[in-house]
Amino acid sequence: MKRNNNTNMYEGLASYFLPSGILEYFEVTNFTEIPTRDTEVLYTTELHIYLDERDNRTHEMRGSEVAILELCQR
Repeated sequence: MKRNNNTNMYEGLASYFLPSGILEYFEVTNFTEIPTRDTEVLYTTELHIYLDERDNRTHEMRGSEVAILELCQR
């Protein structure tokens, strides 16, 4: 994914809401604000944070996955 300034800004904002360390494994791909239907609440919008899993596997881990797939195809 091509990262832009908004995504970087949102990732910084998301770091305040998400559990510590979660952005090491996921990257923020999008933020949207959705109006709430309930008029009896304090907030009028919901913030939706969309994440995409990062591929943090080491080179060795990727190599072993290929070897396992080759064995399964035999």
